[in-house]
Amino acid sequence: MSRSNQDAVVSFVEELPRIPWCSALGEPTDSDELLVRVSLDDVLALHPHPYQLWGDLLVAHEAPVDRLILSSGRLGADDALQSSVRINGDSVNDFFVNLAQAYPDYYKGSYQYAYELIDPPVRLVLYAAREILLSDLADMHFFRDLMPWFKCGHWPMGWQGQWPDGKLILW
Repeated sequence: MSRSNQDAVVSFVEELPRIPWCSALGEPTDSDELLVRVSLDDVLALHPHPYQLWGDLLVAHEAPVDRLILSSGRLGADDALQSSVRINGDSVNDFFVNLAQAYPDYYKGSYQYAYELIDPPVRLVLYAAREILLSDLADMHFFRDLMPWFKCGHWPMGWQGQWPDGKLILW
């Protein structure tokens, strides 16, 4: 792995706690006419399959990343990524505290609290980090292209239509 890749991965991981995760969920964007928007109720209804709105798109973009990690011998670096990529910080804590306060009882007879039905998008962020890890070997950017949405406090939830045509599903 090149030194620039290593530095880029470290920078990416160090930035994660400073991202305002979940701070603008449901709020309008300048791109709403190009998006499909979902609500909290839509997201909670996805449990226990939080990535189902992506269809086969995630697997289609994850598989080449996984193969390249293996063929390039970067399993050790990938192990380090898996243990260091976290979605945390004050904005995440605030989101879950507010959710617990807004829904203090079981959510709609589910016998689970609303905060238990939310799965943070670690999978998407981990694959963005993996794309950076491999950027000296291949031009992969599907997951990295989602990061600006997270950095604005939104959460990409899936894709409607055929990739790359269609629309991003955003919370």
